[in-house]
Amino acid sequence: MLNHWVPVGDMGVMLSMRFEGLDPTKPFVDATPMSRSPRTTDLPALATAALKAYGIHHPRYLRLWSAEPRIRGTHPDRRFLAAPVSELQPRDVPPELALTRAASVDHYDEAQRAYDAVDAAHP
Repeated sequence: MLNHWVPVGDMGVMLSMRFEGLDPTKPFVDATPMSRSPRTTDLPALATAALKAYGIHHPRYLRLWSAEPRIRGTHPDRRFLAAPVSELQPRDVPPELALTRAASVDHYDEAQRAYDAVDAAHP
C-alpha cells in the first residue's frame, strides 16, 4: 500500500498501513516520519487522518515515533536510539536499550535511495 504524506494541523505526517507480524488480522497505522514531535493535543487529528487514509482496514491503533520520552494519552511499546555508533557513549544509552548489529547490509543501497527520495520530496 502507498504511504500518504498528509498535513495534520501544523505538521506533516507520513502514514502507512502495517500489520503486526505481517498478520492481516492485526492492522495498525504507522505515523512516521513527522515534521515535528507529536503532542497530546495532536492525537485526535492524527487518529482522524489515519482513519481517513486506512479506515477500510479497521486499524487497531496508531503507532507514533517520537524522540519524546512520554506523550500523555499514549503508551510506549518500544524505544530505539539512533545515532552513529561512534558517537554513542555507554553512559548515554538508557539501561532498557541495547545495541544490536544488523544481520546484513544487503539492502542498504536500496534503503538509502528510498530515504533520499522521501527527503527530496519533503525537505
